[in-house]
Amino acid sequence: MTSKLMQSFFAKDVKHALFQMDPSKSPDEDGINRTLICLIPKIDAPSKPSNFMPISLCNVLYKIITKVMTNRLGGFGDDHF
Repeated sequence: MTSKLMQSFFAKDVKHALFQMDPSKSPDEDGINRTLICLIPKIDAPSKPSNFMPISLCNVLYKIITKVMTNRLGGFGDDHF
């Protein structure tokens, strides 16, 4: 079991995990899935709000790692634990 969990991540694993995620899911109540909002300037000297483009920074990397590991654990039955 440990050898399967410790394998390197492959592109197909990451793609599968990404397509399983719900893009419209709200953050959990415990706050683990927090999102930061950042303002990126559109011009060199921004002076008003319309000169910025908001982007959201989610902890997607951690979500992908967790999802791939969960998918790998799905292959094991309860008798292994």
